[in-house]
Amino acid sequence: MKLITRVLVLCVLFLVAGSLIVFSFKKSIFDDGKPNILIIVIDAWRRDHTGLYGYPRDTTPNIDRFSRKALTFENASSPSSWTVPSIASFFSGFYSTVHGVISHYDGKARSLSSDIVTFAEILKRDGYTTGAFIANHWVSKELGFGQGFDTFDHISDIYKPTAFMVNMQVQRWFEESPRHPFYVYVHYMDVHGPYRAPAPYSVLFKSVEKRPLTKDQRALLSYLEVNPIVDNNNLSYYLDQYDGEIRYTDHNIGSLLGRLHDLKKMEDLILVITSDHGEAFFEHGVCDHGYSLYSEEISIPLIMKYPDENCLTDMPSYETKRVDLMDISSTLLDRLALGYPYTKEGHEIAPDDQQKYIIAEEISKDMKGPPKIACIVQKYKAIYALDDAELVEFYDLEKDPAEKDNLIQTLPDKEGETKEIIEKHIRTSVQRKKELNLSENEINLDPGLIEKLKLLGYL
Repeated sequence: MKLITRVLVLCVLFLVAGSLIVFSFKKSIFDDGKPNILIIVIDAWRRDHTGLYGYPRDTTPNIDRFSRKALTFENASSPSSWTVPSIASFFSGFYSTVHGVISHYDGKARSLSSDIVTFAEILKRDGYTTGAFIANHWVSKELGFGQGFDTFDHISDIYKPTAFMVNMQVQRWFEESPRHPFYVYVHYMDVHGPYRAPAPYSVLFKSVEKRPLTKDQRALLSYLEVNPIVDNNNLSYYLDQYDGEIRYTDHNIGSLLGRLHDLKKMEDLILVITSDHGEAFFEHGVCDHGYSLYSEEISIPLIMKYPDENCLTDMPSYETKRVDLMDISSTLLDRLALGYPYTKEGHEIAPDDQQKYIIAEEISKDMKGPPKIACIVQKYKAIYALDDAELVEFYDLEKDPAEKDNLIQTLPDKEGETKEIIEKHIRTSVQRKKELNLSENEINLDPGLIEKLKLLGYL
């Protein structure tokens, strides 16, 4: 009996000591109470090709598994339909109409003004170690995206670095034990065309239905390195490859998170997985992205996980309110009692939030279509042509989520409401840009970068 008592006492002492060690370990690293932050962006990843949003193909098993212990957003949008303005908005807290990083032409591009204080700069000033690992050459130091990052790594000189290459650099950085707290931004490029998933992912999905390509569609697909012998004049081939790239990226995200778990970097970590925009496959006559503001180009996945110990524990597990990328940085800064040094355009995501309206812009005159602004209010979506200063499209997303039935001039009250919101947004943006006195920096693109961007279909 005495022996059993002694064993029980020793077990209790061991457990108490172990708990104290763990507590001391956590306290020694996070004694300032600041959580670490990891934000993962998968370029050109559309929401409806994701398992947790109901896609029948098993494209995202690791992300789906991760989402079970995270906050999933049903209605997340990107602030633009291509990378540069979308990520500029995420970093700055401003829409394109304010930050001005919108176009490229004749070997030139506009860069993010140094007058703008970015999300990374705010965290760095608050003591965060900051790192960015980016496979998209558009998101570059030359265009001002390096502001606030201690480490800014473009992974490789090849035009489309792989997720495996990204992971190697990110893991090396973590293995060097960055000072806590840290903020890391990781941007994968594999899902962006041309789609080149390595085996076995290149043959993982095979569509039964054939979707014959027209001559015009083949011309629009040209940057994807169209090969009639390989694709058999079938659009489904490119959808299969796209899904294969998603699955390949998902595999590498699983590997990265597993490695971070081994390195004990997952504790007290706020982790966000999202996209910068979607991808069109002729739902509205075009493929690729940057053409339109339809759902296939701006509806994105958004999953946010937060440690139980921090201030995000009052968030629900599933959220249907409309949010966009800028709401992520705004929410994190608000919850960390930080903030932009000016009025931000993103909103804090709070459990008791009322449904707000969403704005998305594609105002690059030199991009792939006429400048336009979209506004989503409740179940309605309007698209506004800037050149004509008029609403040109209006949809009931509840009845017509694919945006096929243009109801323009059939719901004058609702159309008037959304037009008023858009025009107020434009006036506010003009005034805000004037107040901030932002300089518009135009830079000459490096010839090597121009060649990479051509291979990615941008130029």
